Amino acid sequence: MDDTQSKIMDVLVALGVDEKEALCLVFLDMKNPYSMMNIEDSTGLRQPVVSKAMNQVHLKSWVSCNIKKVSGKGRPQQEYVLRASIRDIIKNLKENFEAKQKNELDKINELIKEIGVKGQKKLVEGE
Repeated sequence: MDDTQSKIMDVLVALGVDEKEALCLVFLDMKNPYSMMNIEDSTGLRQPVVSKAMNQVHLKSWVSCNIKKVSGKGRPQQEYVLRASIRDIIKNLKENFEAKQKNELDKINELIKEIGVKGQKKLVEGE
């Protein structure tokens, strides 16, 4: 993973994405499609961890999963593809983060106004 990819991962994590999910997304951004086995090898994560992370990003509609039949015997391979660019995912996460922060700040300001009004009355009554 190069410096840019590491920074992308840091941004994703700062915006609330699980670290393992972010790692999988960064590797999917490098190469599309990526099989489960490729993701395991590239990230160094074990199969159950990759499987859980990929299920989560699939539920968030960030990736799609395609089943690829293998020749001969064996299970079909799952290939994952980003449904949107990593930049679009980050942009969407940032917008949601900012909206959530604005809502929280509005709640805090409203509480401060309430405290300020009640606090002044109590100070006057206590003197």
